[in-house]
Amino acid sequence: MYVRDPHVLLSLAPQDIFLDPSHTYRLWLEKYEGSFDPPRGFYIRKITSNSDIKSVNKIYTKVGMPALDTDFFTRKRTKKSVTAFVVEKKDNQEILGVVMGIDHYFAFKDPENGSSLWSLAVDPDAPFPAIGTLLIHHVVRFFQGRGRAFLDLIVMHDNKNAIKLYEKMGFERVPYFCVEPKRSTSEKYYTSPGFTAGFSPHAKILINEAKKRGIKTDFLEGKNTFKLSFGGREVDCYESLSSFTTAMAYRRCRNKLLMNSFLKKEVFLCLNKKKWSQKLRQRNFLKNIKL
Repeated sequence: MYVRDPHVLLSLAPQDIFLDPSHTYRLWLEKYEGSFDPPRGFYIRKITSNSDIKSVNKIYTKVGMPALDTDFFTRKRTKKSVTAFVVEKKDNQEILGVVMGIDHYFAFKDPENGSSLWSLAVDPDAPFPAIGTLLIHHVVRFFQGRGRAFLDLIVMHDNKNAIKLYEKMGFERVPYFCVEPKRSTSEKYYTSPGFTAGFSPHAKILINEAKKRGIKTDFLEGKNTFKLSFGGREVDCYESLSSFTTAMAYRRCRNKLLMNSFLKKEVFLCLNKKKWSQKLRQRNFLKNIKL
């Protein structure tokens, strides 16, 4: 989601979304006059099968990018909103690169008549140069043919080589920001570096999950001891125990036989309560019918 005021949006759901540390670049398609020699040894075509998606995901794995969801892309493949192109080697049909184009008009009736470029990746072992540049050029010509006004893309702020390439092709940085939902694939962008060396597995789980949810972690004196802070609340923890853990709960958890007996009683009581509540509802229902 591209927004002009990300600070306002983040304040509404700080636990669920984060600000992508990427720059937004835009190419005005009517100004683009770039041209490239026809590729030799390979050609560019659309993704047409699940085997193409498997090959593409191998490339994404090599370069450390999230893989395509096969089911999602199979549903979108025949629609005009999402189009993906691959570079295929002529002699052995090997997939060497991939790029996706999103048509904003067909995706959400964009009043600005725009489009965007996503998930550009090239196999590091590809034997041909400038594959990425040719894929970008191909997407530009594709959306020019559809009469779109511009092509957007986002690029990590520290990816100097990619930024240099985009600016050379005529892309201009624009004041838009990308807000994304918090996912495991992008966790490194919204959590602080971990300092959990020497902590027990139980403590690491709590600390990592707290970071995902924007909960501050301070490490206290003593092994496996830390404090979780959120807003005006603080909780001291030791491994998987917190200051809310009672002595009785700790005793039961340390003794499996005791805990087993306790749970059996609790389950028995819960089932009995459920049966009695069902009987009461039935009795009340019958009374209402008689009335």
